[in-house]
Amino acid sequence: MSAVLIVVALVGTAISAHAVRRGAGAEWADAQGGGPRTFMAWLGVGSGVLFALAIANQLAASLMISPCLR
Repeated sequence: MSAVLIVVALVGTAISAHAVRRGAGAEWADAQGGGPRTFMAWLGVGSGVLFALAIANQLAASLMISPCLR
């Protein structure tokens, strides 16, 4: 189950990274030059990587610690 969730998190990261590469569209361009769409895409990339690492950490812990010790 953890491996599937890691893949899901990394797929979300890839989708967000694709949005970063495309850049902000004209409908999202800010008058002052900011890019809310690009910011949200970077936020998605960071969140996806963070969630994938957290799930991998939990997977590693469950493989190393015997359930009998709980």
